[in-house]
Amino acid sequence: MKKTDMLLDYLKKHADEDFISARTLADSLGVTDRTIRHYVRSINNKQPNLIESSREGYRLCKNNAKTVKESEHGSHIDNRRFYILRRLIKSSGRGLDLFDLADTLYVSDATIRSDMAYLNRLVSKHGLQVMQQNNRYVLQGNEKSRRKLMMDLIDVSKPTKTSLEEEVQRFLGDISLQTLRVLSKRSFEKYGIHPNTYFF
Repeated sequence: MKKTDMLLDYLKKHADEDFISARTLADSLGVTDRTIRHYVRSINNKQPNLIESSREGYRLCKNNAKTVKESEHGSHIDNRRFYILRRLIKSSGRGLDLFDLADTLYVSDATIRSDMAYLNRLVSKHGLQVMQQNNRYVLQGNEKSRRKLMMDLIDVSKPTKTSLEEEVQRFLGDISLQTLRVLSKRSFEKYGIHPNTYFF
């Protein structure tokens, strides 16, 4: 997760408080005060006036804080939840510790619980489930469903609206994607290669 996203998450977590000093933010993210100023400039260049600054420090602009919070509950998956879901897929049987995750992402454990509830609804469409075991979360489901979820994540994480298949087809030019699939399958069979669905 990028430090700028961590900074935003920290400010969102403390949105009801007054300005937070650069020193406090720097200590939380493990960077310098100067780096915090750089992060704020970078964020405000992309989303003008998202972060207010004063002599006391920084905070989310009151007019924009609601918009930022609403965007978390929209149809897209935000950076923090995308990061958590990737970690869930990679962690396999071990799962993720609630409090370690909250510390790593500079958010409250209640925020992580909310994220997990959202992700559980998302993965249920793929026949998967986020299960809580004490203070650990584990992604349960078969390997094929996990692969399909990973492919969808690749598609969702792209900045464009076009699908992965459309982008591959654009790259291929005149050769249809279906033709390429047939040719590839024949070549694999010819040389005795049996790739799984995710690889293929």
